[in-house]
Amino acid sequence: MKSEIGLIGYGRFGKLAARKLKKYFKVCVFDPQPFRAYEDGIEQVTLEKAAGKELVILAVPINQMPSVLKAIAPSVRPNSLICDVCSVKEQPIQWMKDILPQHVNILGTHPLFGPDSATVSLSGKIIFFCPVRIKRDMLEDVKAGLLQQSLVVHEVTPTEHDLLMAKTLFVTQLVGRTFVNLDLPNTIYSTQTYKHLREIVQVSGNDSEELFLDMYHYNRYAKKVFQKYLLDSRKLSLLLEPMGS
Repeated sequence: MKSEIGLIGYGRFGKLAARKLKKYFKVCVFDPQPFRAYEDGIEQVTLEKAAGKELVILAVPINQMPSVLKAIAPSVRPNSLICDVCSVKEQPIQWMKDILPQHVNILGTHPLFGPDSATVSLSGKIIFFCPVRIKRDMLEDVKAGLLQQSLVVHEVTPTEHDLLMAKTLFVTQLVGRTFVNLDLPNTIYSTQTYKHLREIVQVSGNDSEELFLDMYHYNRYAKKVFQKYLLDSRKLSLLLEPMGS
């Protein structure tokens, strides 16, 4: 019989996680929005039941983390492992430390992949680990399981993660959303760089606006990056259209 895990959140990433994990676990999913889990190995359950598993994965929007953590705190099992998959780490990890009881293990994670890049294979995809409060042998077991799937695990601090993501993932989203309404044509008469730009715009458009806003509001380094972006955009505007011209 397969072990059971709890998955809280059945959005774009939650669905991907459920499909990948059901090969090895019975996935017990809770989502506040009604859904039908047509796939074998995925069961819709109550929040309390999902939160009571030995492994619980939180795949909810960053802004919903505090309310979800407060809701599951009474139901989590002693010595269980609670993981998040947020694209910001400092603030969600602090929430988990503040809200979850001391008797659970906590691991911050950020998979650098999603439905657009990992539908076929996880091989070579990167996942960040930010150990918070977790037994070393448990952490090594989780790492070993992911390495068996050919994932690449990098252990970083929450601060290191957020600084890097502000200058990479947030910038990618910022660029993509800047051009999303330009209706960039798909033409054979284009450079490879232009094709990459269209891909960035398309992938950014597939992600929710909520995710983009959460990355800005909860990653303190993203705010600094955005201010620099505005300043440089203003300089570029003056270069192209000098005042008084």
